[in-house]
Amino acid sequence: SRSFAALRMTGLGFRVNDAGFLYLLNLLCFTLQSNTMEISARSIARLGIVLGTATEYIIRYNLRRLGGKLSRVQRAEWLHRCCGRGLRRLGIPVNVAGKFPQRGMIVSNHLSYLDILVYSSVAPCVFVSKREVKSWPVFGVMATLAGTVFVDRSRNVDALRVNNEMLEALAADAVVILYAEGTSSNGQQVLP
Repeated sequence: SRSFAALRMTGLGFRVNDAGFLYLLNLLCFTLQSNTMEISARSIARLGIVLGTATEYIIRYNLRRLGGKLSRVQRAEWLHRCCGRGLRRLGIPVNVAGKFPQRGMIVSNHLSYLDILVYSSVAPCVFVSKREVKSWPVFGVMATLAGTVFVDRSRNVDALRVNNEMLEALAADAVVILYAEGTSSNGQQVLP
């Protein structure tokens, strides 16, 4: 049987941009207007919360690794705890309607960068992401530690490796999240 979960995020609005640094700024709700940047006290506080939570969980990850290498599922559980705490600290409520799947693949539209945080806060998830994310400030490190499957979209031969990594995660009863469009959108249409 199929399970469906409707996720609704409230409390933040931002623009989406694929550049790593602008991604960080957008996530923290900085307002970019005509090549100027207005930074509010709220944005600075959010930056502190995000960076503080990321630092805390990177330290926790490394302490946990002292006991040996973590599986991809254990890494997804680590991200689950991190995202749940981070969203609570930011005051972003997450409401789930329906039963979230315990394993399998979810193919989703990527409406905003909060999608990742929300999915991860609801349940441990393994994400499939474009390779460029790996080099983004803060979030590239977090994605790598979380066991994200990175795909090099410029190399067709990379599909076999990505397929095998996704199959391994699914065989370990993980929830694998794939954003089929490969980028974020406003949700008004499906991108090619």
